Amino acid sequence: MRRWTITGERRLELRETATPRPGAGEVLVGIELTAVSAGSELHAYRSGPSGFMDDPGYLAAGRVLETGAGVTAVRPGERVFAAAPHGDAAIVPAHRVVPVPDEVPFDDAVLCYLASLGLYCLHAGEYAAGENVAVVGLGVVGLCAALVATACGARVHAVDADDHRLRFAAGLGLRTWDGRDPGLADDVLRDSPEGIDLVVETSGAWRGLDTAARVCRRGSRISVLGVYRDLPDEQTGAALHRQLLSFPARFHYDGIRIVGCANHPWRDGDDVGGWSVQRSLRYLLECVARGRLSLAPVITDRIAPGDLPALYDRLDDGDRSVVGAVVDWTAG
Repeated sequence: MRRWTITGERRLELRETATPRPGAGEVLVGIELTAVSAGSELHAYRSGPSGFMDDPGYLAAGRVLETGAGVTAVRPGERVFAAAPHGDAAIVPAHRVVPVPDEVPFDDAVLCYLASLGLYCLHAGEYAAGENVAVVGLGVVGLCAALVATACGARVHAVDADDHRLRFAAGLGLRTWDGRDPGLADDVLRDSPEGIDLVVETSGAWRGLDTAARVCRRGSRISVLGVYRDLPDEQTGAALHRQLLSFPARFHYDGIRIVGCANHPWRDGDDVGGWSVQRSLRYLLECVARGRLSLAPVITDRIAPGDLPALYDRLDDGDRSVVGAVVDWTAG
C-alpha cells in the first residue's frame, strides 16, 4: 500500500509497503478519496517529524477490504468514512470507521468529520433552532460549519477578511460579511435586530477572535474552534483587551461566554451528553442522504496522489484560492 509520510521540515515521501492484515477490533480500508485538513496538516508539514501527524491526514473514504476479529459494525465491501491518513489503504480502529449510505457521494462523506466540528460548536455553544449564528473564518472548516448551521435552521452570517473567501462563500449561497469593515457590528445588527446569539470562531487568528467579540450582543456565546499558535500583535491584543476585558468589561458585564471546542469522544456511550463523533457522522451523512446538506461544493481542488507536496507548498505560500482539497487515490 502507498502512504505519504513527513520526513523533514516541508518534506514528504510517498512510501510503498506491504498491505497488513487487520488485527482484532481493526478494519482494513481500501481508500478512494482523502481530504486535506489544511490547518493541522500544514502545521505538521512545516514542523517536520514530531510524533504529531507524521503520516499526514485523517479524512478518508473508501470500502472495507477486510475486518479483524470482533468487528461487527461494518463488513467487507461496505462504503465507509475512516479516520485515516493520505494513502490508498489503511488499518483503522473499528470505532473510527463509519458506514456511508449508498446515496452519499464520497465527495461529501470525506468532509463529514470536518462538518462534525461545526456541529460540536453548535452543541457546545448551546445553539437553539432559529438562532442567529455568525461563523468567523471561511476556510474549509468554517464553510462546513456555516453549511451545517444552515441545515440546522440557523440564520447564518458568514464572516471573513479575504475577498476570495467571501466571494466563494457567497457562491455557496451564504450571506457574507467583511470582517475588515469597521461598521460590521452595526451592519449585522441592522440585518438581524435580535443580534448574534452564537459565534463560531474557526479562523485561528487573533483578529478573528476580535471580530467575534465585535459582533456579539449582550449574552452572546462564542464557540472557539480555531487554534491560536502565536501571540497576538500589539494592535490586535489591545483591541481584544478593549473588546472583552477593559472596564467596563463586556466579558463580565455583557455576560459573553467563550467556550473552547474540539469534538465529542469518538465512541458511542463515551460522552455523558449522549453525542459522539460516530453519532455526529451518522447524523450528518443522513442529512446529506436526505438532501438537507451538501458539502461537496466546498471542494476547490482535486489532485492526484503525487501532487500532494505541491498542494502543501501552495498552502504554505498563502494561496487563498485553495479551500477544500481532496486527493483521488483512484487516479493512479
